[in-house]
Amino acid sequence: MNHITEADIAAFRQSLAAKNLIDQSIKRYIGYVQAFAAWLDGLEVTQEHAEEFIRHISETREAVTVNAFRPALNSFFDFIGADIRLKYTKTKRYSEQQPTENPRKLTNDEYARLLGAAQLIEDMQMSLALQTICLAGLRVTELQYITVETARSGEARITTNGKKRTVSIPEVFGEKLLKYAKERGVMSGSVFVSAKGNPLHIKKIRKSIKKLSLLADMPVEKVYFRGDL
Repeated sequence: MNHITEADIAAFRQSLAAKNLIDQSIKRYIGYVQAFAAWLDGLEVTQEHAEEFIRHISETREAVTVNAFRPALNSFFDFIGADIRLKYTKTKRYSEQQPTENPRKLTNDEYARLLGAAQLIEDMQMSLALQTICLAGLRVTELQYITVETARSGEARITTNGKKRTVSIPEVFGEKLLKYAKERGVMSGSVFVSAKGNPLHIKKIRKSIKKLSLLADMPVEKVYFRGDL
């Protein structure tokens, strides 16, 4: 492929929508591709030009922002069949960046970026796990309490460190969990299980979340769920 056309971008948008990415993620990814296409201004799509574009935006943007372009462009290159791959730029650790009022609290945009990353690599398990953690205010270790039975009843009774509490599961989200469980062949017990049918181990969850944080260009320290990371 030599040039990026509006038809290419429209087809890429449709492919993202087919993966059930949320609208916010689709708009961001398409915006990054459009920015690259505008910078090319008719130039051929090559590894050299892609790297030059990254150097260009690096002159006026922070590394974290620049890195946000990479998964979108790499996904687009895969879509059009271009043998181009952009590598990530090492960013400062979160503690070295400008402090915020609450640096560990996820913003809506950051939450959307994590979900977008999970959906982009078609990791439905982690996409739903993240949604469950944030919706119910769970610790990662408490995902095991989200079962087929609790998804059906709308309530999960959780015991942590000797303390008991009940969390609500909205009916619509419960149906989504039940649909996912059925597709995975889970008829009872924990919704989030390994290939062997056991509740997901916390190390597996942490590893997956860290992977998503890198793909979403977020410091691992920011992806923090109630003391688990």
